[in-house]
Amino acid sequence: MTVCEIVTDVTNIERQKLAGQIVRGAIAYQGKTQQQAADLAHMAKSTLGRILDGDPRVEPLKLRSIEGALGLTYELLDMVIAGDTASITQLGETDIEAGLKRAILKGLAQIENGGQTPMGSNDLAL
Repeated sequence: MTVCEIVTDVTNIERQKLAGQIVRGAIAYQGKTQQQAADLAHMAKSTLGRILDGDPRVEPLKLRSIEGALGLTYELLDMVIAGDTASITQLGETDIEAGLKRAILKGLAQIENGGQTPMGSNDLAL
């Protein structure tokens, strides 16, 4: 494995973790428990746990389910995982809360600049 491949893998892992932090923040903001969020998304709590942990093996359908259950923009988590700042930047006020958008873009910038920790949990408060 080359150094470039290792850096890419680390970046992808950090983006997965950031997506998990977004979901964790949305659950907390809405005053739900993880079990309540899992039930709303029609998934096992263990599946939600894998999303929260940034497990890359989570199926895209499961990401759609939790986005819908929590009122997150459709495919927002995919945009985060892909590091698609252009698409996130283009989301309007009706698509995403301004503070969440800023926090996501800040987290992605930190990851791209080599930061090990995407962002503190308080940065995702809506």
